[in-house]
Amino acid sequence: MEEAECDTVSTISFIQANLQHSIATFRVLTRAVSIKGIDMALIQEPWYCEHCIRGLNIPGYTFFSVGGIDRRRACILARNMTK
Repeated sequence: MEEAECDTVSTISFIQANLQHSIATFRVLTRAVSIKGIDMALIQEPWYCEHCIRGLNIPGYTFFSVGGIDRRRACILARNMTK
């Protein structure tokens, strides 16, 4: 059985951040994601206001989170992959 040759290598760029519920750190994160083209951001302690995570409406990205007992403690921001 022959193995198929693969000439391309794919990489995924990640960033992990504990934002400590800060607007300022959210601004730094969203700028880094936008400018550097990060594929996925793993976020702890996001900015939370009026029962909702705020500040992650970046065009070209999808936001994922699951509700907690009193508030959402973590979320994932992933780039929309298109072919």
